[in-house]
Amino acid sequence: MITTAGGWVGSWIQSRRTRAQNRADDATASEKFASAAKTLIEPLRQEVVALRIGSKAQQATIDKQQRTINRLEATQKANIAHIEKLDRKIVYLTHGVGVLTRQITRAGLQPEWVYSDNEDGSSGRIVVDDAGDPDRSGSDGDA
Repeated sequence: MITTAGGWVGSWIQSRRTRAQNRADDATASEKFASAAKTLIEPLRQEVVALRIGSKAQQATIDKQQRTINRLEATQKANIAHIEKLDRKIVYLTHGVGVLTRQITRAGLQPEWVYSDNEDGSSGRIVVDDAGDPDRSGSDGDA
C-alpha cells in the first residue's frame, strides 16, 4: 500500500505540476503568438498608414485638378459667349454692308468695293477700287 500510496502521491504531484506547467506553457505560447502577430502585423499597419497618407495627397491633387477644370470650364463658357456675341455682330454688320451696297446701287452709283465669293465657294474677299476716293493719295480725288 505504501508503494501504491507513493505512486498515487507521485502521480498527483505530477498531475499538479503538469497543470501548472501546462498553464505556464500556454501563457508562454500566448505571449509568443502575440509577439509573432505583432511582428507580422506591424509592417501591414505601417503600409496602411502610408496608404492613408498617399490617399490624402492624391485627394488633394484631385481637388486641385478639379478646381482647375472648373476654372477652365468657366473660361470656356465665357469665351463661347464672347464668340457668339462677335458672331452676332458680324452678321449685323454684314447685313448692314449689304443694305448700304443696295442703297448706293439704287442711287445709280457704283460701290467702290463689293463682296465677292471665291470660285470654290470658300470665304469671300473684298474688292476695292481706290479711284475717286478723296481720302487716298493718288486717287482721282486729289486736287
